[in-house]
Amino acid sequence: MLIFFNHFKLLFIITMFISCSSKENNKQNNEELNSEEFDLISSEEEIIESEEISSDKISKSEYEFKGYIGSSLVNIKFTLNPDQTVKGVYQYDKYKTDIHIEGKYINCSDCGGEGTSCNHLELFESVDNKLSGSWYFECFDSYIYDYPNHGNSILSGIWVDDTSKHRIALIPSVSEKYLEPNSGFVFDSKEQADNFFEINKIHERKVEGKKFYIFAKNSENQYEKPLPIGIELGKIEGMEPTVFKLNKSNMFENEYEDAFSVFDLPVEKISSESYAVVLSQLSRFYITDGYYSINVSDLNEMGYYVLCEHSYLLNKNGNVLGFFPVIDSFKMYKKPTTKSEVSFTEADEDKGHLDILEIKNVNLEYWAKVRFNYYTNVPCSEEVREPKPSVEGWAKFYDNKDELTIRYYPGGC
Repeated sequence: MLIFFNHFKLLFIITMFISCSSKENNKQNNEELNSEEFDLISSEEEIIESEEISSDKISKSEYEFKGYIGSSLVNIKFTLNPDQTVKGVYQYDKYKTDIHIEGKYINCSDCGGEGTSCNHLELFESVDNKLSGSWYFECFDSYIYDYPNHGNSILSGIWVDDTSKHRIALIPSVSEKYLEPNSGFVFDSKEQADNFFEINKIHERKVEGKKFYIFAKNSENQYEKPLPIGIELGKIEGMEPTVFKLNKSNMFENEYEDAFSVFDLPVEKISSESYAVVLSQLSRFYITDGYYSINVSDLNEMGYYVLCEHSYLLNKNGNVLGFFPVIDSFKMYKKPTTKSEVSFTEADEDKGHLDILEIKNVNLEYWAKVRFNYYTNVPCSEEVREPKPSVEGWAKFYDNKDELTIRYYPGGC
């Protein structure tokens, strides 16, 4: 329990850090996590207790990393100079050509968690003496402290140029761990990664900024038990997390006899009688929204699993009345980019429904290839209309507020 408690506190520290900075397997028992599993940490998890890390605590000045910019495999070497400037080179594994990078620390006085300072790192790359892209890492000094001994964590950042943005995920080059390219999670092996994503059904293994539903493997349990009896949940109260356990009455209780209903969690009604708990962040170990946190391995062992909202929509395809846009400004494009020509703007639920043909991630944005079908026989009515040809195009799966632009109606009238 102590490990769970301290680790959830770290998750809270990360949440505080994100809000202050730029907007960017098995259990030993019910009391603590397996120590081998706990060694594996992901991009959402901090590896150092909250404290101010000054430049004189950095143990090395030469760094080598391997990993991904977007889906492209890269290797990077750089030197951190005493004046906190950085110079180095990196290569795309596919091309083996050096690209020069340089930059410097940017101090943030209260971004390190609990109001402490940390140093962000901004790098610029150049090709033929022309700026070709920039890199950005938040609280970089926390990642490289004691490098490379914490090789189980990832160095997470963002790469941008004039037209695109990609996630950076790196681990020390000497690490023997497996960095799963789509999620940015670190595992002991590819086999372990494949097993994790087989259990936790996540569309394309992409996890950033998406909602995740918790489902019972036995769907009959979903009607009365959105979460399994006995599951432990961490809840932030003040500056400290408190651990609650779910009882048979769908109430979370703690040792101080405080209690709240499972339906006080973020939940969505997914049928006339069934609900699913919805949380917004998934790590290698926890599903959380920064306020509530549940251990993923506990869910798996107790007959539940995590399913991302993309997969849930697609799983219902063919067994629903239809898919419909949920925003008035819904647009369909010829290509999966807003720079493409708008091909259709009449995808109104009163006129027809959408088929989802494909989902694609383009520069950190999810796009759906859809087909809009005009109604001839209007569902749940006797109205008959003149047939019109269907229209295909691409639509953003999420709006600017990270809300899904497409939903479905379950069958029936």
